[in-house]
Amino acid sequence: MKKKRLCAPLALLLGLALAAGCAGASASSSEAPLREEDARIPGEGSGFVVQLEGEPPVSQQVRENTVTPGFIHMTEEYLRAREVFRLFRGNPSHVEDFPREDGTWYQPGTLSQEIDGKLYYRAWNRYENWADFEAMVRAVFTDEYADALLAEGTFRNRDGVLWYAADTAQPDPAYQGGRTDNFLTVDQYVGYSEVENSFKEFTLLAHYEGENGVFVRELPLRAEYTEETGWRFDRFDDPAYTDRTYPPQQRQEYTDLSFLTEEQQALFTAARQAADDYLFGSASDILRLPGNRMGETFPVQQNGYTVEAAVVEGEDGDYAALTQKMRGLFTGEYLEKTGFTQRFGVKDGRTTVILGDMGTDIYYTDGAFDTYRLIGAREDAVDFMLVAHYASPQDYETDDSFIYRRDTGNWDYLVEYPVRLVNTPEGWRLDTYERPY
Repeated sequence: MKKKRLCAPLALLLGLALAAGCAGASASSSEAPLREEDARIPGEGSGFVVQLEGEPPVSQQVRENTVTPGFIHMTEEYLRAREVFRLFRGNPSHVEDFPREDGTWYQPGTLSQEIDGKLYYRAWNRYENWADFEAMVRAVFTDEYADALLAEGTFRNRDGVLWYAADTAQPDPAYQGGRTDNFLTVDQYVGYSEVENSFKEFTLLAHYEGENGVFVRELPLRAEYTEETGWRFDRFDDPAYTDRTYPPQQRQEYTDLSFLTEEQQALFTAARQAADDYLFGSASDILRLPGNRMGETFPVQQNGYTVEAAVVEGEDGDYAALTQKMRGLFTGEYLEKTGFTQRFGVKDGRTTVILGDMGTDIYYTDGAFDTYRLIGAREDAVDFMLVAHYASPQDYETDDSFIYRRDTGNWDYLVEYPVRLVNTPEGWRLDTYERPY
């Protein structure tokens, strides 16, 4: 990171102050009062902050070197949490990188004191006042999580003024995160789940270079939502400064279904196609399948409204035969859960459907890029994860460039969907599956 403002004389002063603190200098030291004409310079002189809206402002370094989980639509909240978290786990002096609200910026002074045996420096800029700093931390994290961070002692409140610890942590040189170019990313996000207007949780797969090649640490993240506060993180981590005790994970993923028996492979392939064709999207998609066509139409009542329905002619026109086909692929519980009997009706023994259309997730990259992660295999069941790949449009992309990137497999994030096959008296059946698009 380029910091134009840290001139050689100032760096020397800071170095001398640190040396004095380490040598056991007096409990506090003072400096000549700063003169505004000497210390105040334009905010852009730091070459650091690129926007002043929101608390804290997001630095260029964090904005450019963070792979954001765009699929949760919380990009700015995530970037701000990353900005604050690295103050506690990385270099506390970065709190001086933020200019004041009017865009001006003071050169950090060398005023220092020892507090509980540790050397601290006085803050001078945007978060000079403890109240402003504390409010900024609580604007990003839940109160409980903010309390835990503030209690660590990295930052101290002295008579309403912010003091920050001289201790710094170097980022992990093994960390491989960040964008490798304008399209491809290294870090990825999986295990995404949410409850609307309640919480969002996901896992960051952080990649590191080790002696035996690249390994992964899984870092759990979670944000809570309330109408009073909006989104606040209550679980967070920065992969560049994360606790080194996180164990490496060996995520064995398969690019094909070779971990299944031939019978299980055939069942899953057929059942997945049938689920996509019959159980997701619009029920009327059945009319577009080969061998089917639309027969007579008629009005029906649905949720208090009159809608149009149609008889299915052709391959799937026999309702009993269609039901038998589906029960040969899925458990009865799964068909009930996906609403098979609500999606398709019967009239004089013929299959009927409500006419209508439903969109798909345009961010999903083609199924050819899907991978699989085996959870466990027993005689009565096999559990694994379908790892689906997604690409979300970036601000710099045109529609055509985004579609090309998505369709050629340059994705931004992953979502894992659980899959379960069970061995019933009639043979293997699909019991858990969710379509990724």
